[in-house]
Amino acid sequence: MRAFGVISGLDGSVFGIVMRNIRVRSTLTGTVSVHGEDGRKDKLAATSRRTELEFEGLVEGDTIPEAGETLTFREKTFLITSAVLTSEKGKNQRFAVKAERSDEAEVSGL
Repeated sequence: MRAFGVISGLDGSVFGIVMRNIRVRSTLTGTVSVHGEDGRKDKLAATSRRTELEFEGLVEGDTIPEAGETLTFREKTFLITSAVLTSEKGKNQRFAVKAERSDEAEVSGL
């Protein structure tokens, strides 16, 4: 799977990144249990969710994604938590990036 994302840099720059080998993980980070008078669990409700995104990316030029920047993907904004560069002479720079967001919380970089 390939997609396109937009990174907002720490210096105010904005650049595109080609994303591939995308993995999206959605986990509950909070639940509430409601017990009846008999002590049995009557209801289990989700209270919050975290979405983690991992992908490999290609960027042309000297632009390097960094932890603390934000990434817009599928109309959602994620906080980049790590970025690892692999560079080969004469080729595009390749990155392994991890990013996350919680529920509909406002995401902002450093």
